[in-house]
Amino acid sequence: MLLNVLICLCSDDIQEKTVITFIVFWLFITG
Repeated sequence: MLLNVLICLCSDDIQEKTVITFIVFWLFITG
């Protein structure tokens, strides 16, 4: 899971990066 997030964050796809960032932020909030 976390590995996939790191890979996506390294991607140059802005839209994909935005989606992943939102998911990570949501997971952080919901703990």
